[in-house]
Amino acid sequence: MKNIKILEKSLQILVSILLLVFICACSASGPRYLEIAPSISQVLNNLSRVYFLRPATVIYSAADIRIKANGMLLGRLPNNGFFYQDMNPGNTSFNVDYWGSTGDYTRTQMLEGGKTYYSILGPRDSNVVGAAIFGSLGQIGEYAIADGKQDGSFEMLFVTEQQAMSEIHNLKYSRN
Repeated sequence: MKNIKILEKSLQILVSILLLVFICACSASGPRYLEIAPSISQVLNNLSRVYFLRPATVIYSAADIRIKANGMLLGRLPNNGFFYQDMNPGNTSFNVDYWGSTGDYTRTQMLEGGKTYYSILGPRDSNVVGAAIFGSLGQIGEYAIADGKQDGSFEMLFVTEQQAMSEIHNLKYSRN
């Protein structure tokens, strides 16, 4: 009986270590924001700058989020990462997905020249609940219920600079 308890405890420790290694391996690996912030130039008056922030989460931690603007791929964002993109001002349609998504999340944002915007990307609560309870069938069911409105596994929320700064200092620059 004692040997079984030791074996169970050893297995728990091994699984915890493997999970930690897996999560770390799927995280961003560039320099932290504070290391590169001084070298980031001011946004030009004829452009808009958008920061894309992805705070670390366990859910979908292995999935790189693919971000598009007006149909053009801007980049892929790993867990615990960020990047920024200077863009033309105007009404911009953003799409967010990943390789295993049942759909993509779409939102439109009016960008003004000379301004900086901050977006935080993370798992959509309704998609996470469906997946947690029913697995892939739950994701498909949630996708069907959404009926084309804010589909996908992730969402993109525009936040204030103050809100973004509370998150970005821990994130690593990831431009890929």
